[in-house]
Amino acid sequence: MSLVRGYISFTILCFCYGTSYAVTSLLIGKVNDSAFALARSFAAALAATGYLFFKLRDPQYKQKALQSLRSGETNFFLSFCGGIFFLGIPITLIIIAQNKVPSFIVIISQPTVPFFSMIAAHFMTSDEKINFHNLLVQLCAIFGAVLTLVPSLSFSGDNSESDPFSYILLLIALILFSIGSIYIKIYLASSDFTLSCTFSTYGAFCYSALSAFYRAGFVEVFKGIGNMFPFTIIAVFIIGVIYNGIPTFLFMDVVMTLGAVKAQLTNFGQIIIGVFVGVTFLGEWDGYAPRDVQIVCCGLVFIIAAMVADLLSQVQKNQLVCEINYLALVIMIVFTMGAQLAYAYYYYPAGRVNVLVRTK
Repeated sequence: MSLVRGYISFTILCFCYGTSYAVTSLLIGKVNDSAFALARSFAAALAATGYLFFKLRDPQYKQKALQSLRSGETNFFLSFCGGIFFLGIPITLIIIAQNKVPSFIVIISQPTVPFFSMIAAHFMTSDEKINFHNLLVQLCAIFGAVLTLVPSLSFSGDNSESDPFSYILLLIALILFSIGSIYIKIYLASSDFTLSCTFSTYGAFCYSALSAFYRAGFVEVFKGIGNMFPFTIIAVFIIGVIYNGIPTFLFMDVVMTLGAVKAQLTNFGQIIIGVFVGVTFLGEWDGYAPRDVQIVCCGLVFIIAAMVADLLSQVQKNQLVCEINYLALVIMIVFTMGAQLAYAYYYYPAGRVNVLVRTK
């Protein structure tokens, strides 16, 4: 049942990551960026604390949690630092790097995170070594991710001035993202799940606060928060809970149940969800030619095939989970491809057949 729970967490996590851009884009530019980041991380930490206190109402869990802290199985410092290293610092570095690094470079670099994680896990763990199957799956998924990005890159008019130091910051961010799941597996595997996740949100919040105050200034940050409308504050807190707090718990659960490397496959899962959300709600295919639609769909097929092949490799001996995954595969392919091709069919009435064939 732990594997089934892991797959459920994996699916929800992909949904959270995949829809986060569409939701947060509604507020970007309307509120102070530093204030937005600080409020989101605060909401996540507050929600995690509330959940912890809710669980502490159970005398058995309270005794178990206290025993875990006393015995050292749950280490506040390690969990706190984990929140800084795989939640706080990487996000901040990417924000800084985006000022000088072209946006398409930042976008296309994201699918490399699972690949870096696989390499790091080979040297840092004993049960997640690189083999031909894993390498082929990763390369297939990266190829699919690049295909989904090709049309959007062709529309990119980014003329950002390049800065070598910003590329270094981006590389550091990718490495930290990559080893985040390995850090959890090595240092937090024996800790109490709820305590560890809650302490991690504290670390992310503290770093976000220091970063926001350093980049914008104490006065400007709180002025930005004060200028938010009540509805905006509520929206920011909801975003913080759904897209900062909950994913912290889900990601750690996926690492514990499916493994450090497989947890990073959410980077590909979010592309599938992100494309669907972008097409359905943001009109991202409005300017695409039929050939662009075909390229994106081919990329999605590569990603789905790679993800399912990798996830199924872990559960071949579990017939129930295999059946669940095969069913999930069929649903994902039919839903994703059907919805997007239907969208293309609707928007290209003069060339509906050309969506599936090569055009001039």
